[in-house]
Amino acid sequence: QTQLDSRKEKSHPGGFLFTKFGSNQTALLDLAFPDNFGGRLQDRNKEMPKSAKQVTRLFPNKVTIQLPEDEALLLDWKEKLERDTEILKAQANITSIRAVLSKNRLDCPDLETLCIKETLPSDSVEKVIGWAFSHHLMNCVEPTIKDNKLIISAESITSGLQVLHGIQNENKSTKKSLKDVVTDNEFEKKLLSDVIPPSDIGVSFNDIGALENVKDTLKELVMLPLQRPELFGKGQLTKPTKGILLFGPPGTGKTMLAKAVATEAGANFINISMSSITSKWFGEGEKYVKAVFSLASKIAPSVIFVDEVDSM
Repeated sequence: QTQLDSRKEKSHPGGFLFTKFGSNQTALLDLAFPDNFGGRLQDRNKEMPKSAKQVTRLFPNKVTIQLPEDEALLLDWKEKLERDTEILKAQANITSIRAVLSKNRLDCPDLETLCIKETLPSDSVEKVIGWAFSHHLMNCVEPTIKDNKLIISAESITSGLQVLHGIQNENKSTKKSLKDVVTDNEFEKKLLSDVIPPSDIGVSFNDIGALENVKDTLKELVMLPLQRPELFGKGQLTKPTKGILLFGPPGTGKTMLAKAVATEAGANFINISMSSITSKWFGEGEKYVKAVFSLASKIAPSVIFVDEVDSM
């Protein structure tokens, strides 16, 4: 018995569960209910995650709990299981939101009243807090500051979540709408096959090192008019820019910057080159250019990136 206990102590270092898992409480559910959550484990290259293996070592004795055979009891068991899963996800989201609030010197006393069922990635949490901050500033007459932190309400965070859901729904509808776009000619049809929806671009500003000044300029000149068009509705001084010229040697990140702008702004990406526009047939180039802008207006918002423009 003594040898068995010492062997267990060596194989299961104390404190591992709390230091490795953090807020990822759903990993325990994957192990506890493999029949319901095992699909997620199989999707990860058919291998059990490292954290799951460590938990298996930490709890070597397993007790199999059979599902209720009665249909009514089985339905009740599944409902309770789904409810517990939602509670764990909501707690993890609250923890992530509180961390971002603290990092930006913000606080939300009624944060616990929020119930967010879907899992929010860290980048989505930061966007939600940014939109919540803007909502609070626009609707707050006099800001409240406590312990050097700006107090925002759960209503503002809910508004930020609504903006996030709206963008996600637009991205889903964009994928469907690209297939349903009616093209007027062969040029638009050819271009449509090369259009990349924002969810499939796979490049963001976080993937581009340095160039912070360029990123800030692109956010102000390109992304802001796409995301907040109401700010540019009146006056001549606030008109959105017509276009941006990126210049520099090959390999300096011009194409990646254009793709990142489209991703961050939730716009379709159209990449064309001057060699594809030019044609040996008279008038073909003009028709191609016209098709670029007519198609872009149909699938708006969109970002048109013209490569090799210096070869004109």
